[in-house]
Amino acid sequence: MSYSPITTDEIAVGAPVANQTKAIIKANFDDQESRLQTVEAATSAFPPILFRVSGGYRVYTGITKTMVGGFSGRITGARLLLDQAGTSGFTEIDVLRKRGGGSYESIFASKPKIEYTAGSDALSNNQTIDPTKNDIQDSDILRLDVTGAQVAASGFTVRLDYVLE
Repeated sequence: MSYSPITTDEIAVGAPVANQTKAIIKANFDDQESRLQTVEAATSAFPPILFRVSGGYRVYTGITKTMVGGFSGRITGARLLLDQAGTSGFTEIDVLRKRGGGSYESIFASKPKIEYTAGSDALSNNQTIDPTKNDIQDSDILRLDVTGAQVAASGFTVRLDYVLE
């Protein structure tokens, strides 16, 4: 649908408004609303929350932390991307959230894990987000823990996708 102009004759002062003119006005309004919804949908695609670990790593608690700022939402997806595979073992991570003075709790029902046999540039596909712990609020703290480390592996990225609520 595209915009249809209304001629001066169709809106002459003192002349009755024809049904055809009303239909054009409605079609133009519907088109405008449709375009606004498309723009709003595009601007609501937020960049993911990323945790990046470069170089060698080991099992470690609190390797990196970040604070959620300025929004509240729900985590909808999480992936672990391994850079360079190790010679044995597995890489497993956990993302924990902390709200106020509370304790850290995992957002996962099952954590992302990659075996060394998956090779370099492997992407996890075995994680499950806990639906009772996936909400994030302004000022929550998210922490990345490495709960399993491949021998001689190098670097990984964790990506968290979310929607605003």
